[in-house]
Amino acid sequence: MNPISTQPYIQIERKIDGLQQNIHQTIHYLYLFENEVHTSSQKFNLKDIFDMSFKSINLDTGFLYLHTHQGIFSFQVEDHPLHFMDEYKKLQKKKEQ
Repeated sequence: MNPISTQPYIQIERKIDGLQQNIHQTIHYLYLFENEVHTSSQKFNLKDIFDMSFKSINLDTGFLYLHTHQGIFSFQVEDHPLHFMDEYKKLQKKKEQ
């Protein structure tokens, strides 16, 4: 099954090695399907997502928030997630009808 929309996000891992801090960034993707949103490590049923929001930090970076039954999950993004959020809202409206 192909996703309706995808959104890249950054996962940052910091490790201390002796006296030096190493920062490793990995690109992952959020996948929006008809009934679910998939991350690199989790799946969220659309009925368990209340909302999505975006908070810009600077010109290049921001956070996409998934508001769910389990709490709020944040994903650092470098591209504005407007298309991803719009597609989610279309699915929500379709399910309400």
